[in-house]
Amino acid sequence: MRLSVKISAPILLSAAMVLAVNNISEDLTRHVTVEMDGVKTEYKTYQTNVGDFLKERGIELETADYLDKPFSVALNKEDSIKIKHSVDVTVTADGESVTYQTTAGHVRELLAKEYIRVGPLDKLNFDPADEIKDGMQLAITRITQQDEVKLTELPFATVSETDPPLGKGIEKVKTEGVKGEQTVHLTHTYEDGRLINTETISEAVTKAPVDRVVLVGSKEDVVLVRGEEAAASASEASYSTSGSSATASGSYVNFTLSF
Repeated sequence: MRLSVKISAPILLSAAMVLAVNNISEDLTRHVTVEMDGVKTEYKTYQTNVGDFLKERGIELETADYLDKPFSVALNKEDSIKIKHSVDVTVTADGESVTYQTTAGHVRELLAKEYIRVGPLDKLNFDPADEIKDGMQLAITRITQQDEVKLTELPFATVSETDPPLGKGIEKVKTEGVKGEQTVHLTHTYEDGRLINTETISEAVTKAPVDRVVLVGSKEDVVLVRGEEAAASASEASYSTSGSSATASGSYVNFTLSF
């Protein structure tokens, strides 16, 4: 039995046909530039929307990742897609630590996006302009201040005044003492509730103390001794006087006093 083999001649396409096929292929091709985490890559695809293109390229995204176009958006002939993967940043403040998945570029942006309050006196361990990095540990130290008005007693002094009519060694209170008052304005500074500094803002005497005045006698006592004559200066003259005194019986006795 004879076997016959039929050989088919290759189909030859004319230049016009080849050009037409190329034109069709080019019409279906989309040129997409993908910027992923700051790195740009050029792609060609026949896919017509963003979602199918990413699936074709095996680009997976997490919920917190950034994509500048929805999956359903159609691709243009010349198009670009921007992707930024989220990173983990832990923020410690007010006694607790919270880890955020974020695509923020800088510390300031993260704080704003997550509504994390930083007061004007609070301390942050990174500069707000610092770039966010995966695994970054941010710490916020809360600084609070409290004003206090403190009243302090001022003691009074005791002063003595000489009083000649008062007998020597005798004391007499002329004026009672009154305590004064000093007002001090203080500012206490706390770090996370712990007192770290106290500053005196102002202090003034709001009530002056009144001195206690004691009178001290200085008068010398005169003592007469029986049988002794009183001392007299040379310029004083001696003179005498006479008189009489009644005795117990009623009779009078004459006497003379000499000076």
